[in-house]
Amino acid sequence: MADYLTPEEQAARADAERVHAEVHRDAALNVAANEAVNRDIAEAQAADARIAAGQAWQAADEMATDRRVLRSELASERVASSNSAFGFYLTLGVLLAVILIGGFYLYYRSQNPDSLIVNAAPAPAPPSSVIVTPGTSVAPPPPPVMVNTPPPAVNVTPPAQPAQPAPHVDNHVNVTPPGPAPSDNSGRSSPSGTDTGTVSPGSGG
Repeated sequence: MADYLTPEEQAARADAERVHAEVHRDAALNVAANEAVNRDIAEAQAADARIAAGQAWQAADEMATDRRVLRSELASERVASSNSAFGFYLTLGVLLAVILIGGFYLYYRSQNPDSLIVNAAPAPAPPSSVIVTPGTSVAPPPPPVMVNTPPPAVNVTPPAQPAQPAPHVDNHVNVTPPGPAPSDNSGRSSPSGTDTGTVSPGSGG
């Protein structure tokens, strides 16, 4: 039996199909809108994840930098502490050595107050026993040898005296001869001249 619809039924059926298509279209639009929203949310989450990853990488880089700085500072502090410990132990060792040397010195001084080394003379040898056999002459022992050690000669050099100038002696003597003797004879003539001169002590007559 074939379906026979009236024009009103066909119009109602077309309207129902149109409404059903619109409902499907609205549902598809809603699904598309939901997918778009979900895509936006996913993109936002991906961006947030990238931002978080960048922040995490930056934090990790900062932590690595801080770790390197702390490692270098720790190495410097270790070197400084080792140097200070070496200086402390060196000073302590020197101080202990000085204390030990001072203690030995004081002990030695207390045992030897005058610090004199006296070598005792060796004990004299016991007299040898001499067995005298009759008919055997015993040679007399040699006389003891006396060694006289002369005292050391001391040469004393007197200080040099400054040279003094020789005294000046004037050897020139002025001798005035006596005047001519008076003549009894008026007719006698006086000597021809007067002898006046300087006589040196070394000259003769």
